[in-house]
Amino acid sequence: MPHVGQVIEGSEGVRATVTRADRDAYEVEFVYPPGSGNRVGAHLHTRQTESFEVVDGRVRYVLDGVEKEAGPGDRIVVAPGVAHVNPWNVGTDDLRVRQRVEPALDFHVVIETLLGLAHDGKLGPGGKVPFLALAAMGDGIESKTYRPGAPIGVQAALFKLFRWVGWPLGYRARYPRYSGAGS
Repeated sequence: MPHVGQVIEGSEGVRATVTRADRDAYEVEFVYPPGSGNRVGAHLHTRQTESFEVVDGRVRYVLDGVEKEAGPGDRIVVAPGVAHVNPWNVGTDDLRVRQRVEPALDFHVVIETLLGLAHDGKLGPGGKVPFLALAAMGDGIESKTYRPGAPIGVQAALFKLFRWVGWPLGYRARYPRYSGAGS
C-alpha cells in the first residue's frame, strides 16, 4: 500500500510524491521537467473524479475536446465520464502539479505501474503506454479508465481478451516490484 511521503520515480526526471493515500482520495504531487507530462492520451474515468492543481509552472491539458492552459493556483476538475488529457509541462522550468483522484479505489496501482514501466524503459516510442499494458490494467483493477469514442462495454470486453494475450508477454495489472501488490 502507498504511504504519505512515498516517492515514485518515473523516467526522464519525472517523479511523484504521495501526499494522501486513503480510501476517500489518492493524491500525488508530480514534478515534470520541461516538455514532459501525460503519456496516456485521451481517456476517461467511469467511477472517479480527477483533479489537478498547478503548484508551479504552466500546463496545457485537454478537457472534453478543448485544449486549455493553466498556471499556478489553477485547479482543473474532471468529472467521471469526461474525456481528458492530463496536463503536460509547456514551461521552461520544472512543473509541480497535484493530481487527486476521488474515491481512491486502487488508483495508486495505476500511478505505481505507469511510473514503474517508464522507469524500467518499457514504454513505447515517445513514452506511450503499450496497449497490452493498458488492457492488463483495465481488466485487473477497480479504477476503470477507457478511451473516449468507443462504447465502454466493447472496450471492457476487449480488455478481458487482450489481458490474456498480454499475460504471456509479461503484462500485468499489478507488479510486485512497483506496488508491492500480488500480480
